[in-house]
Amino acid sequence: MRRVSAPLNSLDRLGVSIFDLCHYPYDNDPARYDPSLAERVYAEHMEEWVAAERLGFDCVFLSEHHFTAYNLLPSPNVMLGALAARTERIRLGVMVNVVPFHEPLRLAEEAAMLDVLSGGRLEVGVGRGIDFQEVQKLGMDFDELRPRFQEGMELMVEAWTEVELEHDGDFYSLGRTAVYPRPLQQ
Repeated sequence: MRRVSAPLNSLDRLGVSIFDLCHYPYDNDPARYDPSLAERVYAEHMEEWVAAERLGFDCVFLSEHHFTAYNLLPSPNVMLGALAARTERIRLGVMVNVVPFHEPLRLAEEAAMLDVLSGGRLEVGVGRGIDFQEVQKLGMDFDELRPRFQEGMELMVEAWTEVELEHDGDFYSLGRTAVYPRPLQQ
């Protein structure tokens, strides 16, 4: 085992981040769900993430899940907006927004808005989705996830990088338009 000769007194050099789920740890029976307990879960996690900034962590990553007590973040972007208002330095990340579950231009605008509100601290993570239960409950065809993801990503990147865009694809169509806001980061 190799020893580190210099003391590690700065997490910044290590690039340490948090990946977190807001698990509802009480009763998984939907009939016993208590919103006041969910409020407690959100508040406790928010305190931890704000403390992570004070402790020198680099980023907090949250993920999107639906229809389960496993994760109370159907929109991690909403939670990151709240966290952006309570922090100044820590980067804010999504691992992942499931592109096929969203209208991609709306998702691009939301991410750009978060980036602007956070002063350019957003780390965007996107994916096609893999949870069969979520896909099934949304009435989607699992085989369409990859092409929806690819087309949605093309549209999102154009929305972030082009002054105006136009799109006519297999899943999404858009006449010539400009998107506001665009991200602060390039």
